Amino acid sequence: MKTGTWGCVIVAVFALAAGSAVRADVVERTFTDTTGRTLKAKLISHKGDGKVNLEIKGKQYSLPITKFCLDDQEFLQKWIKVNPPTLNYAFKYEIKAEKLSSDRSNSGYVKTRRARYAYKVAVINASRDVVSDLTMKYQMFLHNETSGYYYSSRGSSTSFKQGEFELPGQMPFNFKREFVTEAFQLDEVKYGATNSYRRKDELAGIIVRIYDKKGKLVDEHRFGKYIDGFTWKKPRKGSSRSSSSRRSSDG
Repeated sequence: MKTGTWGCVIVAVFALAAGSAVRADVVERTFTDTTGRTLKAKLISHKGDGKVNLEIKGKQYSLPITKFCLDDQEFLQKWIKVNPPTLNYAFKYEIKAEKLSSDRSNSGYVKTRRARYAYKVAVINASRDVVSDLTMKYQMFLHNETSGYYYSSRGSSTSFKQGEFELPGQMPFNFKREFVTEAFQLDEVKYGATNSYRRKDELAGIIVRIYDKKGKLVDEHRFGKYIDGFTWKKPRKGSSRSSSSRRSSDG
């Protein structure tokens, strides 16, 4: 760094008047560190971790805000407020349908098997960036072939359920959160003198979405044999919500 007497001077891209807002943009500026040395650099981004990413002569560096003079620190704090963190969101998912309970009934002409299934969902941070304060929303779908204890005379239909979980706090690389969704009841009905006719409900799949703390969609994952035939439905009022989750750190 060169030593100079310019202090904290804004150059090239824009000027910051006293008390004015900082524009959300790439900023070229002559920065001054705590020892008085100056450095001309472009302010590119930040990840919300107390550091800023600077471009210096074509190369990028990550520096703590505390390395700069007080005027620059104030400038950087204002810039951060109007520029959201630039994070690389990437997730891995482990999803499986889990049987919660089951029972059977037999009236001779009609045999019925009922089971309650839910999805066990694990969300794993696959990014090297630490992400935080996320929300996971899901919609799950069921192919209906029966109607309670009997087959449906209306033919097949589709049901869906939705819910969401909060993911508070930080998720470092390879950190895992696990959830269990609401349950669907699946019925299987056999009827006729020899029980030769059969109708069976079937899970179609689940769509999982991840939102950042400002409500922006950052990832979507689909799981299930028939899920490609479904689109995300507009959320209904009164959708289920849960703040409970199981945490485990695998990294």
